[in-house]
Amino acid sequence: MKRYYKAAGAVRGACSHRHKSVRTAYKCALKDVVSGGGSYSDRSARAFEDGTIVDFTLDELQDLDDLRYGE
Repeated sequence: MKRYYKAAGAVRGACSHRHKSVRTAYKCALKDVVSGGGSYSDRSARAFEDGTIVDFTLDELQDLDDLRYGE
């Protein structure tokens, strides 16, 4: 089981590439809002294993918190 990350949402779908970290997937989701010219984006960082969305580990959740609220 190879774990990877994507910026994904129900409306906008997933980005076209696999990220190696939750941090890069989060940044990709933020760029989707900016590149949309102010348009709606429901993308957020998601963890995947074998093509299925899985729960974040505690370390991954801590990384997301650090990005959102500062380290």
